[in-house]
Formats: sequence, C-alpha cells, structure tokens
Amino acid sequence: MKKTSLYALLLGAALIPADAYAGGFQLSEYSSSTIGRAFAGTGVAGDDYSAVAYNPAAMTLKNTGMQAVATYFKLRGHAYNLDESGKDEGLLSTKVTVPAFFAQYKINDQWHIGAGVYVPFGLGTNWKGRWFGDTEATDSVIEDVNYNLSVAYKATDKLSLGVSVIADAMHAELTNYSRLAPGAYSMMEADDINVLWQAGLMYEFNQNTRLGLSYRPKSKQDLHGDHDITVTNMSGRVHTRLTLPEYANASIYHKLNDSVALMAGARWTRWSRFKTLDIVSNAINGSDIHVGAVDEGWKDVWMLSLGADWYVNDKWTLRGGIAWDESPVKDSNHRTARIPDSSRVILSVGASYKTGNWTWDAAYSHLIMQKHDGYRQNFDFRRELNTDMISLGVQYNF
Repeated sequence: MKKTSLYALLLGAALIPADAYAGGFQLSEYSSSTIGRAFAGTGVAGDDYSAVAYNPAAMTLKNTGMQAVATYFKLRGHAYNLDESGKDEGLLSTKVTVPAFFAQYKINDQWHIGAGVYVPFGLGTNWKGRWFGDTEATDSVIEDVNYNLSVAYKATDKLSLGVSVIADAMHAELTNYSRLAPGAYSMMEADDINVLWQAGLMYEFNQNTRLGLSYRPKSKQDLHGDHDITVTNMSGRVHTRLTLPEYANASIYHKLNDSVALMAGARWTRWSRFKTLDIVSNAINGSDIHVGAVDEGWKDVWMLSLGADWYVNDKWTLRGGIAWDESPVKDSNHRTARIPDSSRVILSVGASYKTGNWTWDAAYSHLIMQKHDGYRQNFDFRRELNTDMISLGVQYNF
C-alpha cells in the first residue's frame, strides 16, 4: 500500500500520541504560551495569534503579524496481559513534533483577517513489534488538519465578533495482524475532506477583564481508501464514516495588576457522537463486509483549566497552569487498544521573551494519567502511560 499522509506531505509531521491532549483524540496545541498555562484563557489572553483557531473574535486584540509553533510529544507506556495467556506485555513509544502556523492582518480599527494551519484532532498509537493484542491493533493514525480563514469585527468598544471557514482534511491509517493466516498483516488507509465553520465572540468588561465564547460544529467525514492484507495477497477498497464532535469553549482573562494576570477556561466536547467505529472492506472476497465494528459508546466531556502569567518586565513573562481533562471512554469495556484513553491532570509551565518585533515562547507540560484496565472480546489489558510535551514558538509583529 502506498502510505502517503496528507498531513506529512504538507506539514512534515507523523504520529500524534493518543493521550497527548485532550480527552479522546482532541488536540489543542496551537500556541506555546497557551500550553504554558494548561490551556487557560485560550484566545482571549491576547499574547499571540492563535485566536485565529481558538476564537476568531479575539483577533481584535492583536495587530498584524505571524507565528509558528512546534510541539514535541514524548509518550511512553506499557500494557500488561491480565489473563496471562502467552505474551504478557505491550510497549507504546511515540516521539513526534506537531506544527501550527498563523498569520493575521489588521485592516482598520474594526476589521481583522487571519489564516491558520493546525491540528484539532489527532491520534497515534504505535505498539512495538508483536504483542498480545496485535490482532486488535498495531499502529493507529488519525490526522485531521484544518486550513482556516478567519475574520473578526469589533462591533463596539466592548464587543468583538468572529467567524472562520475551515477546510477539514482527514487521513487515517489502521494496521493489525490478521487472523486469516499466520503472519498476515492488515493495512488500511483512507482520506476525506469537509468544509465547516466556527464562530466566536469576546466581551471586554474593561481594559483588564474579558470573556470569550466560541463554538465549532460537528464535522462528518466519509473516508475512502485502500485495504491490503499481506501473505494472503488480498487487496481492495475500504470505507468508514466518522463524525468529529462539536465543542464549545469559554475563556476568561483578568489582569490583577501590572505584574499578574489570571486566566481560566472550560471546554465541553460532545464525544457521545462517537458511537461505533464501523469499517467496511471488499478486500477479502470482493464483496463489502464489516471487518471492524467496534462499540465505542463515548460520553460528553469537560476540560477545566486555571493559569496565570507573571509579567516580570518588558521583556520576560513567566506562566504556569493546571487542568483536568476528562476522558470520554465510559468504562473498561469500551476501552480499546487503538484508543486506550484515560482522564488526566495537566501540569504546565512556560515563558516568553520579547526583543524588538520578535517574541520567543517556550512551554513544558507533564500529563499525570490514570491507570486503567480494558476488557475486550479477544483480550484483557492494563495500561500505564506517561506523557511529556515541550513546545517552542516564535512571533513576528509587523
């Protein structure tokens, strides 16, 4: 099979850790400064150009400029066989860098336009070698890249409105060892692209306090691609439907004094849309058959965050934050090897340095993951995982 990823071609990235952020396979790593305060105050902090993605209304806080971000994930984990049938351990080990790009232009005091490329959903579980669950999953990749055009309008001194048009491009790769023959290896790859919108508003109570609200609707992906099975020399077409959930985000920023600002955030995601992962292929006998129909049965979730910035001087800003990120997986019976998700606590620190028209941002996050069990039809497992993340960003203000 030709394994060409749209995301890899355009952005030069690869797998994304399943438990990076956030619950399920939702991601939010668009901004190093936002990562540094554990996603508190997304968009409304006004310290970079990531509002293009988080909340287009908050683009009115910045003038003209551009920004590039690179976030490095390191995921390490083990899965242990609970029924002790043969091979008793599986190893997860993923290292990847995920980029994001933004630019915006201030037309006048009322109108701003912007553009961005970023990843709102992504998954990468890479099980090393043969392991006790390898007929369920070896590698799983979902890459959802957004190409965003945004406009913001400052309606009054206090109220700003924004809207985005988004080209939502998805690429998926799923592999596992097949039970059709000894050593047979199944490889599925599929793509789709959809168009959707996002809207936001920001209300500034005064120069030190502002609130932002944003909403992004669901995105239905109808993925089509190739299915190859080694050893048996079977090949054909594969398709599946996947609905990415709608989500709503609320953020608040309050500057206490010249030195300290406090921020908070709450995001609700309707993951109950993800009911079944049903894969249909004609590779085995030329007719469409269901080669995978997994009962996911996810639930709606919240992510809650608190953060603070310390403005040391005109050049340096230090920050930190903590967040609780809820997993959409209901229980152990709905936890799979492809998406072995669990709830987590996020601890973050970061810093920014300004010199001339340039701003350099850096952040570090550590995820404290809940240990959990999974009970599937063919195997039982316990998974332990930890994830670290380092993000670097650069801005140029024209």
